Amino acid sequence: PSIDTFLDAHKDDNHVVASGKLGIASAILEAESNSKLYADYRQGDRPDMARAEGTWLPAVASRMVEGVGKGDLHALFNNVSFITFNYDRCIELFLYHAIQDYYGITGEQSSELMRSLEIRHPYGVVGRLPWQTGGGDPVPFGAELEGRSLLKVSERIKTFTERVDEGDQLESMKSLVQKAQTIVFLGFSFQAQNMELLAVRNKGSTGRVFSTAFGFSQSDCAVISADIRRALMRHDGDVSIELRNSLKCFDLFNEYSKSITQ
Repeated sequence: PSIDTFLDAHKDDNHVVASGKLGIASAILEAESNSKLYADYRQGDRPDMARAEGTWLPAVASRMVEGVGKGDLHALFNNVSFITFNYDRCIELFLYHAIQDYYGITGEQSSELMRSLEIRHPYGVVGRLPWQTGGGDPVPFGAELEGRSLLKVSERIKTFTERVDEGDQLESMKSLVQKAQTIVFLGFSFQAQNMELLAVRNKGSTGRVFSTAFGFSQSDCAVISADIRRALMRHDGDVSIELRNSLKCFDLFNEYSKSITQ
């Protein structure tokens, strides 16, 4: 089904797990280098943000900045957070540059503002971007790495069995879900392991859920809706779930442009 499930099946073989992580790290960095957000960091280039039009990232950003003036930038991320099960840094990179372009601020100001954004990577990430703070050497977006450098990056990746499953990080993530009044699932696979990570400890306050379910059957969508209610500890009358198997991420924001931000 996926590289993650394969590595989980071979979790007792350290060589298979290490090789799999190397493959994941290499594939993620290659995917970043082929993405619309890539710019040649070796030449000091910055992404051409116009290339991202038609993807879900500008759709999200346009709703985040709505009603937020330059003097209120400190509050830009007050009512939004992200939980991503991907290893890439597309969200961070896009918002970092989009904020600069929209508000006409410097990279240093944008970097400082990005520190207030709550974003969780339960399965790790291929490294921090050069403008981000934190431990470890910076890894440019779409960097070409090999040998020991690639090995270091691969060690930051977690498998199903190594995921963040205890301690402050897990509690922080569950708290974000529990407090969220509106939750939007984008391109989510609804695998049991991931739903388990999102499941709240106590009844959540979520009243609305919007989700893509592209390619899922109607019967599977019914199962997914039940799984969402169970994870949030919400009954039918407590939460409205809009689960669309005909919409991709960008289309979901077009369909529910006003609804999501109410």
